[in-house]
Amino acid sequence: LWITENDKTVKLVYTGDIGVNDRPILRDPKKIKKADFVVMESTYGDRLHESNESSIQELIDIIADTVKRGGNVIIPKGVKKIEKQAFKNCRKVTSVVIPDSVTEIGKSAFLECHGLTDILIPSSVVKIGAWAFNFCSELKMVNLPDSINSLGVGAFKKCWNLQYINIPQGVKTIREDMFEYCFALKHVHIPY
Repeated sequence: LWITENDKTVKLVYTGDIGVNDRPILRDPKKIKKADFVVMESTYGDRLHESNESSIQELIDIIADTVKRGGNVIIPKGVKKIEKQAFKNCRKVTSVVIPDSVTEIGKSAFLECHGLTDILIPSSVVKIGAWAFNFCSELKMVNLPDSINSLGVGAFKKCWNLQYINIPQGVKTIREDMFEYCFALKHVHIPY
């Protein structure tokens, strides 16, 4: 903020948390080169920032606690890939929102997420790994975006309550075990 009084101009800068660089889900703070006056938050002024490793572990612990209590998981924007077994056995998670920064859902990423009923897969995703949603027994409908060109072996195996799924035009092969034990499956849309 530039303030002028009696022909004298000063730069006043106000900031919240100054932040730290290289955090996996936060933008790096912008640096200000010069200020005449600075007003800043001092809540954490007497502490050092934790390492990335301990911050990542804290995030994992928060997600694990959320999963134990049951509920929704919103994956932060900026995540590029959901790694293999990232949410394996998260049985109480009911809904997952994947941001449009994700391009790949890894092998067994949501394996045995029995409580999962809803998943929103954005058009940025091009690959779903083997057994990615295997044993998501409460999943009822999957709307795959046209961007997907690869579905891994058994990606939806044992989704007992799956009733509807569309296969995007870019998918050239429906691999073995893709829908094995999908007893409720009524409609599979395959483009021609």
